[in-house]
Amino acid sequence: MHVASTMAAGVAGAEPVLARKLARLLGQVPPERQAGGVDRAGFHAMDAAPWQALLRHLPGSSPDVEAERIKVIRAGVGNTVHMIPVADVVCFEAIEKYVNVVTPTCEALVRLSLRELMARIDSTDFIQVHRGVLVNSHAILSATRDELGHYSLCVRGLQRPLKVSRAFAHLFRPM
Repeated sequence: MHVASTMAAGVAGAEPVLARKLARLLGQVPPERQAGGVDRAGFHAMDAAPWQALLRHLPGSSPDVEAERIKVIRAGVGNTVHMIPVADVVCFEAIEKYVNVVTPTCEALVRLSLRELMARIDSTDFIQVHRGVLVNSHAILSATRDELGHYSLCVRGLQRPLKVSRAFAHLFRPM
């Protein structure tokens, strides 16, 4: 399938296929996997310059991910756009196609997926505690275990507890 027709079709799951094809075009595949300069899709090795801009827009395939770190989140609340420094964020919660950005003073929605946001913020400050929740590690006050072994977090600036899934409970067990 031609790259342009793959993009135009908008087929779900086309981005990983497109990323692999572009990686082959850019010579990022080891030579032993390339059969005589032509891959299985029939693409010939060519100049990589026209494809660099397209490759930058694919999630997870940009070589400049470190340069795209978010320092301030632009979040919409009604008709107002709040500029929220990432250091002020208490937690990020995935809500369908949006991410709820929670600070001690407000909550706002951002039109990014949690996965995209995780790739663009400093991951040393945030801990994933659930499939759809990232918590600022500096804001965690305590972790409480109930009689069933489930943990919930008391977080600075948040009135409600945050539940920790079993997959991430090991992060809060006593040393």
